[in-house]
Amino acid sequence: MTITNLAEPHEVTRFLYDADKPEGQRAILYFSASWCRPCQNMQGIVEQLHRHANEIAFGRIDVAQAPTVAPAFGIKSAPSLALFEDARLIAIIAGEIPLQRLLHRVATAFAGVTASTR
Repeated sequence: MTITNLAEPHEVTRFLYDADKPEGQRAILYFSASWCRPCQNMQGIVEQLHRHANEIAFGRIDVAQAPTVAPAFGIKSAPSLALFEDARLIAIIAGEIPLQRLLHRVATAFAGVTASTR
């Protein structure tokens, strides 16, 4: 599975609400900007996260190219990751974060959703 580049709101909608995806589908949208140094630093970390969590769909959104998408999800800064389960936003992780801490925060966010749905 690759990281999908998304530039238009309808692409994000299709990415999150694909009827062919199984129930419990998890997705992460990575909001960044090409001119942003912390975003450039996070690019490799997000790619490593993607390799560790290959069952999660990943999308990348450049906030400069798609300026209306980030505010629609409450994203106020780049870099940020928005975590979704069944197309429902469950967490936003903002800032430049080391891989191990990011892995922990993602796992904790998804575990919290799983625990609350039991």
